[in-house]
Amino acid sequence: MSILHIEGFEQYAAQADLGYSYVLTGTGVWEISDDTPLGRGKSVKSNQPAVNHNGLIKPIRPVAQGQYVGSSFWLKMTTLPYAAFNRALVLFCEGNTIHAGIWINDGGYLVASRTTTDIAPYFSRPLLLNVWYHIEVRAKVDDTQGEVEIRVNGNTWGAVNGLDTRNGSTGVVDTVRLLPVNISTANRQGVFLADSWVIWDTQGNTNNSWIGDAEVMTVFPNADDALGSWVPNTGAAWDAINDAGSDGDTTFIASSTVDDEASFSLGALPVTPEKVLAVASQVVSRKTDSGARSISHGVVSGTEEALSDPASLGVSYAGDSAVFETDPDTGLPWTPAAVAAIKSKIKVAA
Repeated sequence: MSILHIEGFEQYAAQADLGYSYVLTGTGVWEISDDTPLGRGKSVKSNQPAVNHNGLIKPIRPVAQGQYVGSSFWLKMTTLPYAAFNRALVLFCEGNTIHAGIWINDGGYLVASRTTTDIAPYFSRPLLLNVWYHIEVRAKVDDTQGEVEIRVNGNTWGAVNGLDTRNGSTGVVDTVRLLPVNISTANRQGVFLADSWVIWDTQGNTNNSWIGDAEVMTVFPNADDALGSWVPNTGAAWDAINDAGSDGDTTFIASSTVDDEASFSLGALPVTPEKVLAVASQVVSRKTDSGARSISHGVVSGTEEALSDPASLGVSYAGDSAVFETDPDTGLPWTPAAVAAIKSKIKVAA
């Protein structure tokens, strides 16, 4: 695998929903917005509360010291950081340890960071307010050969290398933060929007380098396919699980039978893509009885399926996501036609 995380933000309605997918700190920080780079779907908006927060924190499969890890997303600023209070765009971390990343200063100029020390601005032009940019950052954590490189709208704006980017610990990257704020004063670090967030590394045979200005599009169930013993608490099963924002126990489907499966047809993509890098599946689920329970989820393509590893369930709702870079029906990269025909699937794994 090379793509570690895919996010389009269409499946959320409020900050509380983001908590199913991300580790969040601070309240009143995030909104879901209709303002997007391509005029469809949703984005996430970081407000200006008087609170220090660590951004959208996404744990990922660890990337070893000396290996590249990248982050691709669309960015729009409506106000800049205030008076020398730089704003982090993306940080590559080991737990709570920040190894490297990219910041933006109060003039709109991008600034690299190695460990916790900023490097002087090395880009000749600023980002402008109220303009959507595609930002892609690649970093390597290393004691002597660390690197930070950035591309804006597909063009390389600069790179620094030969650095010590390991801020202690073991040097792996196992967490990525998007748009954190490091000052607990309102109106200091700007209002920023982000969309179509992808995290990747250089392992695997596909999607193992710069991915460019990708768009993450989200579709929801729109019809039942095969339900097994899964039953909705009200109405049609597909209609109980297609919410943009989790509604808890208001609408849900349930099964207590191990290996029980349910599949659903999906709505159409808003546009037909020229190329598909990967497909992701996401669920929000919980158990209602004692004993070990787990769920698997994924997609059905043709006569074959691809399911996630079993995710253990607790008694409170939690999210789980899985990325599939190849079509299980062919073993090859996805085609737009194959994606248009896939179904979603869930399974009681244990």
